[in-house]
Amino acid sequence: MRKYIILSVLALASFVFYLIIPNEVKLTNEIPELFRDQNIKYVYKDGFTSIESKDGGASYPIIHNTKALYLLSGASDVIKGYYINQAKKELVIEQNIMSPETRDRAYFQLVTVPTDKYLPIVEDQKLKIRIKYLYLNDQSTYLEYDLQNKITRVVATSLVGK
Repeated sequence: MRKYIILSVLALASFVFYLIIPNEVKLTNEIPELFRDQNIKYVYKDGFTSIESKDGGASYPIIHNTKALYLLSGASDVIKGYYINQAKKELVIEQNIMSPETRDRAYFQLVTVPTDKYLPIVEDQKLKIRIKYLYLNDQSTYLEYDLQNKITRVVATSLVGK
Protein backbone atom coordinates (compact mmCIF):
# COMPACT_ATOMS: atom_id res chain seq x y z
CA MET A 1 0.00 0.00 0.00
CA ARG A 2 2.80 2.39 0.91
CA LYS A 3 4.43 1.76 -2.48
CA TYR A 4 1.26 2.87 -4.29
CA ILE A 5 1.03 6.04 -2.23
CA ILE A 6 4.64 6.93 -3.03
CA LEU A 7 4.09 6.19 -6.75
CA SER A 8 0.92 8.30 -6.75
CA VAL A 9 2.71 11.22 -5.09
CA LEU A 10 5.59 10.96 -7.59
CA ALA A 11 3.17 10.84 -10.52
CA LEU A 12 1.28 13.87 -9.22
CA ALA A 13 4.53 15.77 -8.60
CA SER A 14 5.74 14.95 -12.10
CA PHE A 15 2.49 16.21 -13.59
CA VAL A 16 2.64 19.47 -11.60
CA PHE A 17 6.30 19.92 -12.60
CA TYR A 18 5.34 19.37 -16.27
CA LEU A 19 2.65 22.05 -16.02
CA ILE A 20 4.93 24.68 -14.47
CA ILE A 21 7.97 24.11 -16.69
CA PRO A 22 8.26 27.22 -18.83
CA ASN A 23 7.95 26.84 -22.57
CA GLU A 24 11.15 27.08 -24.53
CA VAL A 25 11.72 30.85 -24.74
CA LYS A 26 15.34 31.96 -24.46
CA LEU A 27 16.77 35.44 -24.09
CA THR A 28 19.95 36.16 -26.04
CA ASN A 29 21.99 39.28 -26.84
CA GLU A 30 22.73 38.23 -30.41
CA ILE A 31 20.82 36.87 -33.36
CA PRO A 32 21.00 33.06 -33.10
CA GLU A 33 23.14 31.16 -35.60
CA LEU A 34 20.01 29.66 -37.20
CA PHE A 35 19.01 33.11 -38.45
CA ARG A 36 22.44 34.43 -39.53
CA ASP A 37 21.90 33.88 -43.28
CA GLN A 38 18.53 35.68 -43.23
CA ASN A 39 20.10 39.15 -43.01
CA ILE A 40 17.83 40.28 -40.18
CA LYS A 41 17.77 43.99 -39.51
CA TYR A 42 16.89 45.35 -36.11
CA VAL A 43 16.72 48.67 -34.30
CA TYR A 44 17.94 49.20 -30.76
CA LYS A 45 16.75 52.49 -29.32
CA ASP A 46 16.11 53.75 -25.79
CA GLY A 47 16.51 50.28 -24.28
CA PHE A 48 14.23 48.49 -26.73
CA THR A 49 15.03 46.07 -29.55
CA SER A 50 12.67 45.72 -32.48
CA ILE A 51 13.11 43.61 -35.59
CA GLU A 52 12.40 45.29 -38.90
CA SER A 53 10.11 43.38 -41.22
CA LYS A 54 11.01 42.58 -44.79
CA ASP A 55 8.72 43.81 -47.57
CA GLY A 56 5.34 42.16 -47.08
CA GLY A 57 6.68 39.99 -44.27
CA ALA A 58 6.38 39.87 -40.53
CA SER A 59 8.67 41.33 -37.91
CA TYR A 60 8.89 37.84 -36.41
CA PRO A 61 11.45 35.86 -38.43
CA ILE A 62 10.63 32.15 -38.43
CA ILE A 63 12.65 29.16 -39.57
CA HIS A 64 12.34 25.42 -39.07
CA ASN A 65 14.36 22.24 -39.36
CA THR A 66 13.71 18.60 -38.51
CA LYS A 67 13.99 19.28 -34.77
CA ALA A 68 11.87 22.38 -34.23
CA LEU A 69 10.33 25.63 -35.41
CA TYR A 70 12.12 28.79 -34.25
CA LEU A 71 10.55 32.24 -33.92
CA LEU A 72 12.68 35.32 -33.18
CA SER A 73 11.41 38.46 -31.48
CA GLY A 74 12.83 41.65 -30.04
CA ALA A 75 13.17 41.50 -26.27
CA SER A 76 11.29 44.59 -25.14
CA ASP A 77 7.86 42.89 -25.28
CA VAL A 78 8.27 39.82 -23.13
CA ILE A 79 7.08 36.52 -24.61
CA LYS A 80 5.52 34.58 -21.76
CA GLY A 81 5.23 31.25 -23.59
CA TYR A 82 3.30 29.39 -26.23
CA TYR A 83 0.67 26.70 -26.60
CA ILE A 84 -1.02 24.78 -29.38
CA ASN A 85 -4.73 25.48 -29.93
CA GLN A 86 -5.89 22.19 -31.46
CA ALA A 87 -9.46 23.44 -32.08
CA LYS A 88 -8.31 26.40 -34.20
CA LYS A 89 -5.19 24.60 -35.48
CA GLU A 90 -2.87 27.43 -34.51
CA LEU A 91 0.29 28.03 -32.56
CA VAL A 92 -0.37 30.77 -30.00
CA ILE A 93 2.53 32.91 -28.75
CA GLU A 94 1.63 34.91 -25.63
CA GLN A 95 3.35 38.27 -25.51
CA ASN A 96 3.15 40.92 -22.79
CA ILE A 97 3.32 44.36 -24.37
CA MET A 98 2.01 46.13 -21.27
CA SER A 99 5.22 45.73 -19.28
CA PRO A 100 8.12 46.15 -21.70
CA GLU A 101 11.62 45.68 -20.33
CA THR A 102 14.34 48.14 -21.20
CA ARG A 103 17.80 46.69 -21.67
CA ASP A 104 21.30 48.14 -21.84
CA ARG A 105 21.91 46.64 -25.30
CA ALA A 106 20.08 44.76 -28.04
CA TYR A 107 18.44 41.53 -26.87
CA PHE A 108 16.30 38.97 -28.66
CA GLN A 109 13.90 36.21 -27.65
CA LEU A 110 14.04 32.83 -29.35
CA VAL A 111 10.94 30.65 -29.15
CA THR A 112 11.59 26.97 -29.88
CA VAL A 113 8.62 24.71 -30.66
CA PRO A 114 9.47 21.02 -31.10
CA THR A 115 8.36 19.52 -34.42
CA ASP A 116 6.08 16.95 -32.81
CA LYS A 117 4.10 19.75 -31.11
CA TYR A 118 3.34 21.92 -34.17
CA LEU A 119 3.31 19.37 -37.00
CA PRO A 120 -0.20 18.01 -36.19
CA ILE A 121 -1.75 21.46 -36.84
CA VAL A 122 0.00 22.16 -40.16
CA GLU A 123 -2.39 22.31 -43.13
CA ASP A 124 -1.27 22.49 -46.77
CA GLN A 125 2.35 23.03 -45.62
CA LYS A 126 1.25 26.19 -43.76
CA LEU A 127 1.28 26.91 -40.05
CA LYS A 128 -1.08 29.47 -38.52
CA ILE A 129 0.50 31.49 -35.72
CA ARG A 130 -1.29 33.93 -33.47
CA ILE A 131 0.73 36.46 -31.48
CA LYS A 132 -1.65 37.06 -28.59
CA TYR A 133 -1.08 40.32 -26.74
CA LEU A 134 -1.81 39.67 -23.09
CA TYR A 135 -3.95 42.16 -21.19
CA LEU A 136 -5.33 43.76 -24.39
CA ASN A 137 -8.66 41.94 -24.68
CA ASP A 138 -7.23 39.20 -26.91
CA GLN A 139 -5.89 41.57 -29.54
CA SER A 140 -3.61 39.58 -31.79
CA THR A 141 -1.49 39.50 -34.90
CA TYR A 142 -2.03 36.50 -37.15
CA LEU A 143 0.87 35.09 -39.13
CA GLU A 144 1.14 32.31 -41.68
CA TYR A 145 4.39 30.43 -42.06
CA ASP A 146 4.86 28.47 -45.29
CA LEU A 147 7.02 25.48 -44.37
CA GLN A 148 7.79 24.66 -47.99
CA ASN A 149 8.93 28.13 -49.09
CA LYS A 150 10.04 29.29 -45.61
CA ILE A 151 8.13 32.55 -45.93
CA THR A 152 6.23 34.31 -43.13
CA ARG A 153 3.46 36.77 -43.89
CA VAL A 154 1.05 38.80 -41.78
CA VAL A 155 -2.48 37.56 -42.38
CA ALA A 156 -4.40 39.94 -40.09
CA THR A 157 -4.15 42.14 -37.04
CA SER A 158 -7.20 42.39 -34.80
CA LEU A 159 -8.00 45.78 -33.42
CA VAL A 160 -10.79 44.70 -31.08
CA GLY A 161 -11.08 41.85 -28.64
CA LYS A 162 -12.80 38.63 -29.60
